Amino acid sequence: MKWTSYPLARIGIFFIGGILMEPLLPDISTCTLLVICLLYFSLLFLAKKELNLPVIQSFLLLAFSFVFGLYVHEQKNQLIQNARLPDKYLKIQCIVEKDVVKKTKYKTIADVLYFHDERGDKINHKIRILLYFDIKDTIVKTYKKGDIIYVEGKINNIFNNTNPGAFDQQKFYKNKGILQQVFVKIGNHQFLGQNVNGYLTTNILNIRSFWNLAIQHFIKEPERRAIIKALLLGDQSEVENELFQSFSQTGAIHVLAVSGLHVGAVLYIFVLLFTSCKKRWIHIFFKPFLLTFFALSYVILTGASPSVIRAAIMFGMVIIGKEWFRNSNTINILFVSAIWMLLYDPYYIYDLSFQFSYLSLLSIILLQPQIKLWYIPVGKGTTYIWELISVSISAQILVFPLSVYYFNQFPVYFILSNIVAVPMAIFLVYGGFFIPLMFQLALDIGHTYAFLYSELTGILIYFIQKIQHLPGALIKNVLIDFYQVLIWYVAIIYLLIYGVTKKSIHFYVFMGLVFLGSLPFYARDIHYIQQKGIFIYESKKGHIIDFVFGKTFLVLKHEGVSQQTEEFTASKNRLMHGAERLINIRDSLNYSSLFFKKEKQDINFCGLKIYVLAENRNVEIESSEVDYLLVGKGNKCKASFVLEYIKPDTIFLLSSVEKYKKESWQICAKEDQIPLIDLTERGFYKIKAKEAWSN
Repeated sequence: MKWTSYPLARIGIFFIGGILMEPLLPDISTCTLLVICLLYFSLLFLAKKELNLPVIQSFLLLAFSFVFGLYVHEQKNQLIQNARLPDKYLKIQCIVEKDVVKKTKYKTIADVLYFHDERGDKINHKIRILLYFDIKDTIVKTYKKGDIIYVEGKINNIFNNTNPGAFDQQKFYKNKGILQQVFVKIGNHQFLGQNVNGYLTTNILNIRSFWNLAIQHFIKEPERRAIIKALLLGDQSEVENELFQSFSQTGAIHVLAVSGLHVGAVLYIFVLLFTSCKKRWIHIFFKPFLLTFFALSYVILTGASPSVIRAAIMFGMVIIGKEWFRNSNTINILFVSAIWMLLYDPYYIYDLSFQFSYLSLLSIILLQPQIKLWYIPVGKGTTYIWELISVSISAQILVFPLSVYYFNQFPVYFILSNIVAVPMAIFLVYGGFFIPLMFQLALDIGHTYAFLYSELTGILIYFIQKIQHLPGALIKNVLIDFYQVLIWYVAIIYLLIYGVTKKSIHFYVFMGLVFLGSLPFYARDIHYIQQKGIFIYESKKGHIIDFVFGKTFLVLKHEGVSQQTEEFTASKNRLMHGAERLINIRDSLNYSSLFFKKEKQDINFCGLKIYVLAENRNVEIESSEVDYLLVGKGNKCKASFVLEYIKPDTIFLLSSVEKYKKESWQICAKEDQIPLIDLTERGFYKIKAKEAWSN
């Protein structure tokens, strides 16, 4: 394998590098960088004319690709920032971009068409916004993708909570080009009509609606219906979190997201139609266009998610490349499709499905032919199974470091789950195309077919859940940082080089990098043992406080905080600090250990005296001097009364404290000259113990 054989891959790597580096570089014009880059290489060429001209040209091209990546990302940033809506109460007309999702509120994404300003003037405006509706608002359930609606409400920026490692909502939506949100009250929205689509799109969407109706009619079990809708329509809204986790923790989650697997399976049927045709001109002219048409139709039919659009583009380019350019290289074509998509929207690079799909495809192209040679099967059945195994192994190699980095877990039995899940998913996709036909015929055979189809779906679910509960099925709580990811990728590259050259030096470098990538695990473990301190989390539901002593975390939380809320708020930070033992302490009970003592509301932890004032009940307050007074949600005591007895060095208003109580505490603290830290604005806070604290 020669590096020179992949010119477009080289350009793509430097272009992607420029996109990724733009947020990390100082605020400098990319045009200036481009001029500096060109000037430098021009002077270098003039000063040393004996240098190889092709080499200089190659360096210039790669430098330009990198700078162009910077420029594309910078322009996207400016476009989004300049398109912000005014932070005011506005009346907006928009198009629903995604079907409404029901969680604690109804939520959807919409494309703004225009809004009315204070004078009532209509102002055209193009931007994506996030819409939230009240959970009791029944009208919202009728809104579908493509509906034109009127909404009014206050425009707010999307803010992020401050808990370390928690879901970064602001970054997540910014990477989708969304910076603002609107909370729409009941009665402040209205359906105006449907967006006018082209003839082809309209008919395909009608087929999608009919397909959905047929599934609703035939498949009565909610769990199975949810899986079928995810497989056939790309609609995961009905998949419960527990079922979603079953697929995720077994390494089979990719079968639920309509992507390359599904597009490839559908196009394979149409490719077979051309196998018997020997006329070259048909393959050159008709085959690429017909397959592209079918791919486009399937994209619309399955909801036009980014993953299926990306897969269709990749397959389309591969087909055109192979038919029009017989000597084209698949890796070059793969990078061309990536460049094309990133030119359209450079924020795709932050999409996890984009990263995983391209890395897995690249991994399969590079490694599967080598892994396939590990074993020579006998018979068609064995050959098919080994093909699946070799593809599953190769797909995971380049994805593995990034997957562990994002999800802190690794499914051990991913090969076993994919051997069954992949062929069953493909079979269900093929079989799903007959469901609308059976619904149209309205015969008993339709119900029989739907019953068998539903049972097959049930077998898939049963199999996945069985694998999920096998001993050691999931390696959890694996924390790696970005530098470890880079080291592991370099190690993989050296392992690949060793596989080609068979030189021992490359294997020794690989082993050295593996050792180097493992060192942070031991270093962090030493820090975990020494750490002592207090974590106060940002939580509107009620206080969540961790008293940390080594790897033991004593958890004090408000009675109104659910287990789900606690995990969402604190689990990643606990993982980042090596929590191995969690001990829950009720506010209403006393507790004592070697380093922690709680009597009523008084807490003594590692030399710190703390008083926690929270919960919906009156408390008996006794005179005492404390280091910290923590004021949370639900306490019924007045600030002036409390401060007559409790003499704190510092007052903390927890993020859950009611707004109407903040002012009285602020006034009293100012009068008594007590430092007050408002965590309703500051968010997450860490208090150091009087003994050593290690981050």
